[in-house]
Amino acid sequence: MPSQEEIEHQKKLLEEHRGTLKRLQLQRAKYSAGNVPSHIDAGIDEARAGIKKCKESLRSWHIEVEDLPDDEEEYPVVPPKMPPPPTPRRPFPWRLVAAIAVVLVAAGVGFALHALWTPSRPPAVSLVGLRYFYGGYDQRLVDLRTADTSGIPVAPEKTLRFLDVRAQAQGSAADYGVQAEIYANDESGAAIGITDFVPIRSGAFSLGDVEGKPDFSDADAPKAWRVLPSWKRLIVALVTYRNGQAIERNTTTIKLDPAGQAWLADPPEAHLTSLVYSLNDGPRRVLDLRAIDKGLDVIRNDTLTLHEIWYSAGAESGTYTLAVEAHLGQGFDSATYQRSGASPLREGMNVLNTATSLRWTIPADVSSLVVRLVRSDHTILDTLVFPLGAQTSPGLARRRVPAWCAAPTRPRRGLRTPACASTSRAASTIGDCNCAAPTRALKATAPGLI
Repeated sequence: MPSQEEIEHQKKLLEEHRGTLKRLQLQRAKYSAGNVPSHIDAGIDEARAGIKKCKESLRSWHIEVEDLPDDEEEYPVVPPKMPPPPTPRRPFPWRLVAAIAVVLVAAGVGFALHALWTPSRPPAVSLVGLRYFYGGYDQRLVDLRTADTSGIPVAPEKTLRFLDVRAQAQGSAADYGVQAEIYANDESGAAIGITDFVPIRSGAFSLGDVEGKPDFSDADAPKAWRVLPSWKRLIVALVTYRNGQAIERNTTTIKLDPAGQAWLADPPEAHLTSLVYSLNDGPRRVLDLRAIDKGLDVIRNDTLTLHEIWYSAGAESGTYTLAVEAHLGQGFDSATYQRSGASPLREGMNVLNTATSLRWTIPADVSSLVVRLVRSDHTILDTLVFPLGAQTSPGLARRRVPAWCAAPTRPRRGLRTPACASTSRAASTIGDCNCAAPTRALKATAPGLI
């Protein structure tokens, strides 16, 4: 008797095959009889074969399965054709024959003129835009200029999905269509995902999101992939079709590298500039980003509180908001994860929503604090990692070079910059603080890898 996990797997696989069948049937409905691309009919047959196999497996385990009308193709019963009744002989219609001949000659001339004006090759189609979600969270633009050398920061066993595939053509061609097919490592195997089939249009146009094949999909995100350890690169092939036949292929290679830098963030962008914190509810201090590698002077069971978080943005946005997400430890820890309130994205230096402070009690086995600046579309704009000087043995001395300077009691009215967050390298005398202004000394970490 199969396990409950095997039964649920077959049921989920049956739903995926039915979903694929429905999508392909909608695509086939766009074409007239005889003009349906062959790969659509082949995909429908493959989906129905998968449905049949899943139902046979479930029924062999005495699991009741509903038969849907589209699970199997229905062949209409064609009645036998009866011979026409005899008609009396009539004079030969010479005039009708002459009229038909004239129509055929005119049609032949029109066909020849159409062939002369129809290009022998389809317009060139190239990939110009592609987004991706990594780990089901951070949405980025792929930098196609360096995607084949630097790659995008993707690690094995993570969730990955390609979104908003955009192509560009040098002209329109109603007789041609294009579809994006995604392959792992090379094009020798089966495609791991495809987009919809769309007609070729002049200029830039969208092919939509990529839907992963069921055999490579993630259990928690059926339309995304679970990246396999053997995947080193993904091939995006733009395939041009005419009457169901593949005419041309234009491929783009995207390298998968946990340290890859071939990604971009949509504007407006922002970055963290200063954090005001306290230890054990003591005096507030401003983190000096120049000495970030020295870390924070904390030990086990200390209480760390972030009171104010400042950022700098180059432009204002009425669409997006900003928030800070933070947790203890390099790997994501849901037990220590905290998020600030959302704040409007404003130009210049601003403080985030501080209605609720972020507060932790430092455990013995934690050595870092991760702080991310996140936009409301789940784009990570900045990531900073602060070492923590946590000591596990009593009596050990704390760090002698703390990464802080004394916080002011109150900044001057009208200023939107935090204490010690001046953009110059000269000493700052805002309020009661008289220390060198912090400068950025840590590059933002690649998205999703911390």
